[in-house]
Amino acid sequence: MVKFLRNASLTLTFQNRSTIFILWLILLPATFSYSQEETQRTENIVILDIDGSGDVNALTDGLLILRSLFGFSDEALTNNLAGDCENCDATAVNNYVTQLSTLTFSDLAKTGPQGEIGPAGAAGADGADGADGQDGADGADGADGADGADGTDGADGADGADGADGIGSSYAGDWSNSTAYTKGLMVLHQHTPYWALANNTATEPGSESLSCTDWNISSSLSWIGIAGVPLTLCAWAGGTTTDVRPNDTQAHTFYGQPNSTADMSETQNAVTIAVGQTITLTNLKVYVSVSSNGHQTHTGTWAFNVVVDGVSTGSSCTLAGVVTDPRDSSEKALYCSADLDVFVAASSTISISSLWNASQHNNDRAENDIDWTLSYSLGAPLN
Repeated sequence: MVKFLRNASLTLTFQNRSTIFILWLILLPATFSYSQEETQRTENIVILDIDGSGDVNALTDGLLILRSLFGFSDEALTNNLAGDCENCDATAVNNYVTQLSTLTFSDLAKTGPQGEIGPAGAAGADGADGADGQDGADGADGADGADGADGTDGADGADGADGADGIGSSYAGDWSNSTAYTKGLMVLHQHTPYWALANNTATEPGSESLSCTDWNISSSLSWIGIAGVPLTLCAWAGGTTTDVRPNDTQAHTFYGQPNSTADMSETQNAVTIAVGQTITLTNLKVYVSVSSNGHQTHTGTWAFNVVVDGVSTGSSCTLAGVVTDPRDSSEKALYCSADLDVFVAASSTISISSLWNASQHNNDRAENDIDWTLSYSLGAPLN
């Protein structure tokens, strides 16, 4: 009886002194969580429910807090409580109260571990359309449309002013009647009509001829008759000592000048000649000297051509077997002749080409001594 009164007296005394403390504890959040090192409690138990009964009772939970703070342990901590004690393990109670006694406000502000991600919320409403962007660059123009139908013809325009009066007839009578004529006048001479090609004085119609040495200058005739321009037959002679037969079966083309004996070139621009007046190419002859009898002809093509303004005339002079040299019956040669009928305009360029696309025989006796003759005519008589 004395022990019970003593305990009751202590209880009343400490109840007054701990009122403020108990009120502070009551204000703690009911969902407070502890770190892993602390005593684990289920989340739905109030912090001040020391014995875990589900209720906070001053005569059980309150006395357990006070006794623990005064250092009670074992049975002295848990015996003789006024209410039922659901969880009165002295060690567990002391550990839990010790944790409460060391809490600070900063501990209460700590954030617990991240919970599981909840289900996604419903999609929000579409936002308002943004402002229109700037206009892009203009695209390329489309293809032209088909031409429309022709419109109706307009009315005829007014007649133009009359032209100046002509000089009258170009006929100047018999050539012998005058010694001065202007270009375009027509005269009769020995019952044949002639037209003046230039202003002239005493040149007799029909007495002129073109010179083969004038191929590179303009024509200088004073008269043209009804028969046309007087015909002059000419020829250029040239050749080379260049070896124009490279490795067997390797096609190769060399170029030479029609009117000179010189090295042939792999570039035709270096060996062309330019005519000063119109000419007509008529024939190409090529001669290749052979050193002795017993020459065996090459296998393949060895052909010469005339090139006008960079284009072959198409009539090839192709060398074949050995023949008697047309220039000297006592000699042997490779020889060819090709007839031409090629009109060449003034200022055009001309060259000779050699195309080798053949294989030499073991008993080849052809020498690097090649000659050619290119025949041509000045003038163009009427047919």
